[in-house]
Amino acid sequence: MIRLYDFKFSPFCHRVKIVLAEKELDYQTVNIDLMKKENRTEQFLRLNPIGKVPVLADDDLIIADSAIINEYLNDEYPFPELAPEDPQETAQMRVWVNQVNALVADPWLELLMAGFAKEKGESVDEAKLEKAREKIKSFFEVADRNLKGKDFLVGKYSLADIAFAPWVFLFAKVGVTVPDLPNLSVWFKRLSTKNTVLKTKP
Repeated sequence: MIRLYDFKFSPFCHRVKIVLAEKELDYQTVNIDLMKKENRTEQFLRLNPIGKVPVLADDDLIIADSAIINEYLNDEYPFPELAPEDPQETAQMRVWVNQVNALVADPWLELLMAGFAKEKGESVDEAKLEKAREKIKSFFEVADRNLKGKDFLVGKYSLADIAFAPWVFLFAKVGVTVPDLPNLSVWFKRLSTKNTVLKTKP
């Protein structure tokens, strides 16, 4: 039986749930409340010494990191296939996953934490936050150019698109406006309707 150690508000966990839904795999959810620091308990740290979710257990196999988990699920449960057959396109898929992490996920988390800090009356580095917004903007522009003539980032729906999909709903939460770029806008619509999991916002 597959078990997913999950925090329901985590976009990284949401990535894995999208793949599990695409594969129509049954799994159990083990809720890890990050607000209560349940990810820092001795029991959880035995699963992932880094102390982050998601963690996936498939029988005796324990895997952490959403990108690694999703590649494992796609290899172990190959239907439907969520990676290109061509090795060069597969490499590009992994490049896009890395870009989503560096240009979307990391700066989004930075903006989110800054928002929490402001709510507490703490000071934040506005110049650093502006750089985070610029990173996200740069991803929008690069993705829009790449999507010209394509439905998805590497042509077919893949783990690259799934890596980004949870953030479709989350930019307003950190005050980022999604630009009205033609290819980007259509891609957002495709992602928002592609999988029923996305209708439950993280």
